[in-house]
Amino acid sequence: MNIKVTLLFIVILPFFSSANSGSSCIETAMTQSSMNQCAGIRYKAADAELTRVYQKIREIYKDDKVLLSKLKESQLAWIKLRNANFKLEYPYTEVPKYYGSSFSMCASGFNAQLTLHRTEYLKRWLIGKKEGDVCGGSQKSEWQLEKALQSDYSKPFK
Repeated sequence: MNIKVTLLFIVILPFFSSANSGSSCIETAMTQSSMNQCAGIRYKAADAELTRVYQKIREIYKDDKVLLSKLKESQLAWIKLRNANFKLEYPYTEVPKYYGSSFSMCASGFNAQLTLHRTEYLKRWLIGKKEGDVCGGSQKSEWQLEKALQSDYSKPFK
């Protein structure tokens, strides 16, 4: 299989399958409780995709201890920022029933959106920078990713 096709499957396919299940759920929900539940499912799917992408980066860049340290530092800072943004968006969560029965749905939707944005940002380390991209920073080039993935797939499965 072409390595670029493999990368496409690694990066994009899980997102589409989880995104589709969340949207069909919300489209068929008939009650606020069901909509809250669907939004929660979408957020969990977004969080699972973020975790998958984060772990895949750790796997591909396993030999780069500095990058892994900065990745962890960045992720912890992002979690703090996500939580602070949530508190800004919904500052009265301590007041009972302030936001009404749709709050759970709105909160999950807000967090899912932030998580999806973070995931898209991190996917850059799985897609790789184009040849000649001098501003790609710590991202491996496409050929370096291809080489790393080929060595991962050449190992026997246990």
